[in-house]
Amino acid sequence: MCFRSCFLLFLLFLNSSQLRAESIKVNEHKLNDADLMAAFEERKPWLVNRKMVSSQTSTPKYLNNLINSESPYLLSHSLQPVDWLEWQADFDTDFHSGGRLVFISIGYSTCYWCHVMAQESFANTDVAEVLNQSYISIKVDREQWPLVDERFKSALELLKGEAGWPLNVILTPDGKIVWIDSYLKKDKFIKLLQGLAKRWHQQPQAISSLANRIDAIVNPDPLLKPNTNSKSNSIATANSGTNPLSKNDWRKLLPEQHRSVYQALIYEERPGEPRFFRDIWQLGLLDEYLRTGNKAYLEAVENQLAEILLSPVFDAIDGGFHRYTLDSEWQTPHFEKMLYTQANMISLLARAYGITGKQYYRFAMEQTIDWVEQWLKNDSGYSSAVSAISAGVEGKYYDFRAYQSGSGIVNLAGFNVVTGAINDTQNGSEQNHLVSIASLEFDWRELPSYQELKKYRKRKVKPEIDEKVIVSWNSRYAIALLDAFEVTGKAEYLGSSTRLLESLWQDANFDGKLYRIIFLGRASIPAPLEDYALFAQAQFRLAFYQPWQAEYHDVKNSKSTSSGMEARFSPDNSAAIRGHWLLEQMISHVDSDGKSLYSNVSNLNKDGEQSSVYTLVYEALALGTLYSPSPVYKQIASKLITSHSHLSGELFKSYSFVSSVADSLVPARLNHAIFAKGHGRIKAFNDGGIIRLEFDMEPGWHINANSVASKRFIPTQVSLVGIDGGFQSDKSIKVHYPQATEKQLSFYKTLLHLYEERFEIQVESPQLKISTDENNRHLLSIRLQACSDNLCLLPESFNLLSH
Repeated sequence: MCFRSCFLLFLLFLNSSQLRAESIKVNEHKLNDADLMAAFEERKPWLVNRKMVSSQTSTPKYLNNLINSESPYLLSHSLQPVDWLEWQADFDTDFHSGGRLVFISIGYSTCYWCHVMAQESFANTDVAEVLNQSYISIKVDREQWPLVDERFKSALELLKGEAGWPLNVILTPDGKIVWIDSYLKKDKFIKLLQGLAKRWHQQPQAISSLANRIDAIVNPDPLLKPNTNSKSNSIATANSGTNPLSKNDWRKLLPEQHRSVYQALIYEERPGEPRFFRDIWQLGLLDEYLRTGNKAYLEAVENQLAEILLSPVFDAIDGGFHRYTLDSEWQTPHFEKMLYTQANMISLLARAYGITGKQYYRFAMEQTIDWVEQWLKNDSGYSSAVSAISAGVEGKYYDFRAYQSGSGIVNLAGFNVVTGAINDTQNGSEQNHLVSIASLEFDWRELPSYQELKKYRKRKVKPEIDEKVIVSWNSRYAIALLDAFEVTGKAEYLGSSTRLLESLWQDANFDGKLYRIIFLGRASIPAPLEDYALFAQAQFRLAFYQPWQAEYHDVKNSKSTSSGMEARFSPDNSAAIRGHWLLEQMISHVDSDGKSLYSNVSNLNKDGEQSSVYTLVYEALALGTLYSPSPVYKQIASKLITSHSHLSGELFKSYSFVSSVADSLVPARLNHAIFAKGHGRIKAFNDGGIIRLEFDMEPGWHINANSVASKRFIPTQVSLVGIDGGFQSDKSIKVHYPQATEKQLSFYKTLLHLYEERFEIQVESPQLKISTDENNRHLLSIRLQACSDNLCLLPESFNLLSH
């Protein structure tokens, strides 16, 4: 590869040169700078609480521009001798470097090696000398600027084969990569900085030439034709609207994609490599199980979840999930806990519980929600993460060695002890003892040993929390709370989701703009597409539980309604209206160069730990379509479907989108659904051997009865296609439809048979009465057609799982 050969030659000249930058005095910040000192004084209570300064009377030796940031990670670098700048949006076009090289370091608060490099290098005056003299130094919190992180992460993966953090990159003044890597030890780092700075000063054309060669690899000319001999080109491509994929094309592609992900999930274990939860894969396979009845998909997810819950990657004492494990058997967690990890796993556990009824999914889900509420809740929403480091040691908070070695009888009944390694930033690695659940056959929270372990845990130094509120992550958690509510009926989950979304709306949305970050009560950084998309999704999900627009008047004028309830049910506060506003903003969200929405997301179609931005935008539009007769959402969503690359390898990396497309073709829902462009709602539940389908139609809307007056209209049909995991149609069932209303409407001269307002359809079968608690889930197929007083919509079909 050109980059490797060029870079090796470059290293050769570095090693043969006299790499010594001119020694200068470190640029200590002028402590009489009024703005910086004012910012320092404002931040001082937080800095004291974090033990970054000793007392309220402390004065910093060094102070840089990061003291103005809205990020705990950046603030942790604000007292360093490096003259850091915070990333700004206009850096995309001009670094204003005055001809100097640009050094960018990207990290995040729960990154262990980010903290190591901060202590070793960025707090070191020798490093600061070189950076301050010869570079413009920019620190980036990857959670604040996900697109900046994605740009350089993709470059590092392309050039090195893998990426990690801290992600460090050196650029020419015009923004081309000269060098990129992750963690480096201090001595090597200084040598690299000095060598590049000297070479840039003496022979800038050599550096520019290298940068151009690297840029040709990272940003290839789109007009250059790919190698026609490449095997990958034997598969038809469909990029940016070329060879668009029709729905029939997708129907042919989808089964193989689901099988590929299924195979990847069950055979993913690779010795010596990190392992992530793959919750995106698992959720997609559960949905496909609901569509096809393929038990292999359900079994694969259940096996994976059992392994996770029985391992120390699930914190069975406090609750919550660590981000991933360093090994392939789930035994050595990487100890940070991320809000998005909890949200994704809550949704997965809710789906697994809703499908199977197995109680241990509910136990773990409830415990995780409890942990988020106790640890992460703050005044504006929920904090983003909890660090892996406690008392200077990675994972020390979760270590039970001292508990086991203490005097007296140690009660670990119901738990296993797992021995692994933890990292000490001062003294190297040492063994730790972690606990995991011994069995899923009981509620571990009721064990006496659990109470003892919890008391011991409370005596330990807690890891630090990154308090910044991220709109997209919080929106994802709000959705997870709704998922939990829908399978448990616990009103507190609905209430928490509602309050969270209201708080985000009030604190992150002002002056007609949405902001991504809320920190210490202040909003900052214009929201990228993922924040708009997930916030809109959460609003539309909440809209299911709010009154119809026509009912607001009745609520407002009710004599029993308090002023607080009146404000809550104002049409301006409707979640659906807010969702539409967010979608409109998202659609109009363009870069300074005027790129379209599709252009903005076309290269953001790969999943990571979270769904791709491409998928999030599509899902928001698809939900919006359910609540709007406007064709705009559907048109853009359809373009995203037809224009997505369908290289087999590409789709595998975009499984969240594959799952969303599959859902658009055959919707599968747990116990509730929205239909009729948001004008109809349905809930399904089991009641003593009878499945009850509760319909709620917006005033002015109806569905056709099961018996229609004309073949022009599609009758409502309900069938039971799954009992106790079987997906063969049951001929013994009886469906009890309500008495139809006869009504004449403007578009048809004779009386029509209708169901309107609130009504119920009941399903009976002998087998329903012998279902046990854990398999009391039944799949229904529903086909209906909704009409208003003026028009009829196209017929709709969907599967609905009752429980």
